[in-house]
Amino acid sequence: GVNVNPKLPPELVTYAVLPIIAYFEFIPLGENLNGMEKANSPVGLTEVKLGEEYEILITNFAGLYRYRLGDVVKVKGFHNGTPELQFVCRRNLLLSINIDKNTEKDLQLAVEAASKRLVDEKLEVVDFTSQVNVSADPGHYVIFWELSGEATDEMLQDCCNCLDSSFIDAGYVSSRKVNAIGALELRIVKRGTFHKILDHFVGLGGA
Repeated sequence: GVNVNPKLPPELVTYAVLPIIAYFEFIPLGENLNGMEKANSPVGLTEVKLGEEYEILITNFAGLYRYRLGDVVKVKGFHNGTPELQFVCRRNLLLSINIDKNTEKDLQLAVEAASKRLVDEKLEVVDFTSQVNVSADPGHYVIFWELSGEATDEMLQDCCNCLDSSFIDAGYVSSRKVNAIGALELRIVKRGTFHKILDHFVGLGGA
């Protein structure tokens, strides 16, 4: 999508869908009367409703491969008829090594807290992802950031410490205290990395 309101702070950024790059569908999210998630059929780009949350489906024009990305977005408005989407979280994503359980929302809140350390240098987090490294002893979280510019080692260490302390799940905090989980690791990727990854998956089957 395209950021049509670039002056918004990172936590409020929305993206207008570009229907020319793929065929987009949206799975409505919600709960039934028993509090269980409902199984809903996908709706088209023109059928989404303001304020509702959806999971994105993408079908590649060239190869006609359909991908359930797992991204949950919220419709925040419309730009020339196309919806403006705000990223909410990844579905069913859980960071866990020991007794810790951190969701994508927990990760997002940690990133938002740490990214505020970049404001004075006029830097921002373009995109991010995460994984757990269980090959190390003890295992630890690894956060990948793509930044809008260059940051000093001191600033990145400060951001790394902030990320680590921002995970407040009781299982994580207690595991860190007894070193059952190691210190969080922050890795910086080259600019454009996430865009290349998206292009790769959207383009699968096109050759």
